[in-house]
Amino acid sequence: MYIPNRRDRRRRRAWLLVSAVVLTFVSLLDGWLSIDEARGGVVDAEVVGVRNISSGRRVYDVRFDAAGRVCSTQVDSGSNPKPRDVHAGGTSRLHYSASDPCTKVRETGGPSPGPFPIVTALVAAGLWVGVWRLRPGGGRS
Repeated sequence: MYIPNRRDRRRRRAWLLVSAVVLTFVSLLDGWLSIDEARGGVVDAEVVGVRNISSGRRVYDVRFDAAGRVCSTQVDSGSNPKPRDVHAGGTSRLHYSASDPCTKVRETGGPSPGPFPIVTALVAAGLWVGVWRLRPGGGRS
């Protein structure tokens, strides 16, 4: 039966502590970004111009009103754009964030934040449990 010495226990606890702090920070930041995205809104934007760039990417300039501001920005439809008609003078449905409605813009139906904040929070909680169990005098000796 292997019984870890104190140095191994300290090293493992330090590694778990650093990992828990970093993962907690990441999950809080990603959670805040997800909440900011959810608090945003959807708007119909006027398409001002459309450009096709390398590897089939379509970028178009849009103008819209969001949160009492008139915004003008570019939207990148990605490397595999949806087969739909986007032309100058037409409209495009966009989703904007609450904190910065003029810059944080994406097409509706595009990639939305997934379960990543929940998964990272659960893993961080598990790491914090490990840190707690490896404390001096804690857990099984």
